[in-house]
Amino acid sequence: MKDHEAVTLKAFLVALTTQSEPLTPDLQNQLHLLSENLLANLVKLDAIARQSSDLSAIYKSARQYFDAPSERNKGRLNLVNDPP
Repeated sequence: MKDHEAVTLKAFLVALTTQSEPLTPDLQNQLHLLSENLLANLVKLDAIARQSSDLSAIYKSARQYFDAPSERNKGRLNLVNDPP
């Protein structure tokens, strides 16, 4: 699984777990069909999440969170055995 695919899946799961009501039967059916070969259908999963009024806002926020670059250590590591 590539990084962007992992972001799609994680963001979708975040959006899905925040739902207080069951998804519509049509959406449940679409997800069931996608689950038969999830890795091949991640692009479709992204499209479904973006188009669903129930999932879209949270999905987009979660994608932004997971896509954000992490802070990198720009300085030199302090090693215990370094001379003063």
